[in-house]
Amino acid sequence: PSITRELVFELASQAGYQTSQRKATPSELSGCEVWSLSALQGIRAVEAWEGVAVAPARLASPFSKRLAMLAQPLPSSEEVLAKFSKSL
Repeated sequence: PSITRELVFELASQAGYQTSQRKATPSELSGCEVWSLSALQGIRAVEAWEGVAVAPARLASPFSKRLAMLAQPLPSSEEVLAKFSKSL
């Protein structure tokens, strides 16, 4: 489970793309656009996996921009401590 994956799937759904979740071998991804998702780095296009070439990243940049628009800044340590102190 991943918050980033859920956000990307929601963005894809809103844009009219059909998504699915399944395990795949590198050879099954030949010719497909493949991304690596991370809460820290967002969307990163995969160029090859175990020697199998994948499709060029056409959609990674537009999705990255939309994902970045959803980013929220983390609270400062002072805000966290203040909220925690109030709950005690």
